[in-house]
Amino acid sequence: MQKRTESSHRELILAIVRRSDRHPTADDVFMSARAHVPSISLTTVYRNLRRLVSDGQLRERMFGGVSRFDAHLEEHGHLVCTECGAIGDLAAEGQALAQSLKPTAPSWQVEHVDIELRGRCPTCLRKAERGAYTGTAPHALITSHRSPAPSRRARRETPRRPARAPPSDSAV
Repeated sequence: MQKRTESSHRELILAIVRRSDRHPTADDVFMSARAHVPSISLTTVYRNLRRLVSDGQLRERMFGGVSRFDAHLEEHGHLVCTECGAIGDLAAEGQALAQSLKPTAPSWQVEHVDIELRGRCPTCLRKAERGAYTGTAPHALITSHRSPAPSRRARRETPRRPARAPPSDSAV
C-alpha cells in the first residue's frame, strides 16, 4: 500500500470542500476524507484546512460559533436559516454596497464586506406552514437538512478493548 503524501491529503481535502454545497465543518471533511483514506487523522485534516485557508484556496467562516469552510472564493454573502441552521450562498456585490453606505461612513476605507442574512429557508417555511416547528431556534451546531454527522464516539472504527478480568485464584 502506497503512503499518501501531505500534498495528496491537501488535494483530497480541497476536493471534498469544493464538492460540498453546505459549507462543511472540519469534522464533516474528516468523515468524507476517511471514506477515501481510512488512516487519515483529524489533526491532518485541520492542518491542511488551515494551510488551504492561509494559501487563499479556501475561506473559513464562523456560523453559530462553528468554523466552516467555503471553496466559493468570489465575493458573496450567506443566507442562514434561523430554524435549522442551513447555509446558502447569496450573490452579493460587496463593493457596491460599501459605496452606497459611503455617505454614512465617509472617513472609512472599506476593505471587506461580510453579508449574512438570517431567516427561514424554504424547507423550514414549509414545515412551519404544516405546524411542524415550535418556534424555537437551535442553539447547537449549525447543520443542513441532510442527516447530521455521526458523533465522535459513533465514528470510532474499532471498539475499545474490554476491561481485563481480574486474575482468578486458580491461576496461581
